[in-house]
Amino acid sequence: MLNHNQQLVQKENRKKANEQFEAAKSLKKSQDDQNNQILLSKKNNNDSIVSKRDKFFDSIESNENIQESLTNMCNHLQEFTQATGVYVVSLTQKSRKAKETDKIEEVLTTDLKTLKFYATNDNHKFLLKKEHDINTLTGSLFEKKATEEQADDAGEDGEAKTTKKLI
Repeated sequence: MLNHNQQLVQKENRKKANEQFEAAKSLKKSQDDQNNQILLSKKNNNDSIVSKRDKFFDSIESNENIQESLTNMCNHLQEFTQATGVYVVSLTQKSRKAKETDKIEEVLTTDLKTLKFYATNDNHKFLLKKEHDINTLTGSLFEKKATEEQADDAGEDGEAKTTKKLI
């Protein structure tokens, strides 16, 4: 038979083990609750994405204006890909009008290629106005005509006017 001290030690050990078990059990429960919240938020996010996609497809199917449908598509793709811009373009070889002095063998196309923008997202509509030469296409194309605005602000002596802005 165990003496009284040994029984007290065993009782104390069982009490500590029970406390550790309860702590592990509550930690597991809180982790499960956290995982369930994450899964629920992902499900709600997926439902939102699916509803936006369905609205997009409905707007494309019901819309008879192709230009508007392409713009909606560009906006939709920009939102879901987090892109800065989305474009529908064609790459064509630049051509020139025939002159009377041209020979039949001469090709009426040039080596230049152009981009014709058919549709863009709402932020880049300024690209729709004309064809763009691909050989000179740079990032300056997308600066929303900053150089033209600076030229408009130039004074009589060719220096840019200074404008004050209130901050």
